[in-house]
Amino acid sequence: MTEHKYRIFAAQCLIVIGILVMWEGAAQYGVVNSRLLPPPTVVYSSLKSLIASGKLWGHLSITLLEVLTSFFISVPLGIITGLLVAKQVYFRRVMGPFIYFLVSIPKSVFLPIFILTLGIGFKQKVAFGIAQAFFIVAINTAEAVGNVPRELILLGKSCGANTWQLYTKIYLPAMIPIVLVGVRLGMIFIITGVVLSEMYASRSGIGWLISSWVALFQMPELFAGIFVASMISIIINEMIRLYEKRVSQWRR
Repeated sequence: MTEHKYRIFAAQCLIVIGILVMWEGAAQYGVVNSRLLPPPTVVYSSLKSLIASGKLWGHLSITLLEVLTSFFISVPLGIITGLLVAKQVYFRRVMGPFIYFLVSIPKSVFLPIFILTLGIGFKQKVAFGIAQAFFIVAINTAEAVGNVPRELILLGKSCGANTWQLYTKIYLPAMIPIVLVGVRLGMIFIITGVVLSEMYASRSGIGWLISSWVALFQMPELFAGIFVASMISIIINEMIRLYEKRVSQWRR
């Protein structure tokens, strides 16, 4: 890590520490109601208790399974659809307007429909997660196709590459850095959608726990749950970002 990156990291740590210190002080000295906004020390104690009791892990594993299932279904479907939209004129004219129309609508308005048609179980959470990410990945893939250098395509054709080879050896490697941006955004939307589904109607998952803590006015546990859900999103997003950085090196 270079000196410049160390400075950036140090500055980010100082910002986080400053926010926590101000939060702690505001709660301890009565600037805010500590029952509504418990100090970080109390939230930390609640988090330790939840981890030690084991109650958190079962619900967390359910949420992760729903998120990962949605991810591994929506990403391939989105990439294939994006390729068809970009390369098949008939498909683009027929389906393109619908895809762009649906991506502009907040998917949360459709959540009651998903619940009424699929129930409140695992498949409903997965289906709603797929709906959150599919259109983002598809549109990003379609845009990525336009950024593939024409020289590479002409070179592949002149070497006798067939359609499968063009897609696997030229299009996909050139598109991956751009597609991964859409994949990262899609993952964020999946996590949001799954947790929202669990909060709205569920009997398990981290979202259900958060909703229960709100109903019981257990604010320290609520903030601990929000912290856990946020960390899941950050860790997964950073893993994809690091892979994106790795595969983008050849472009430079």
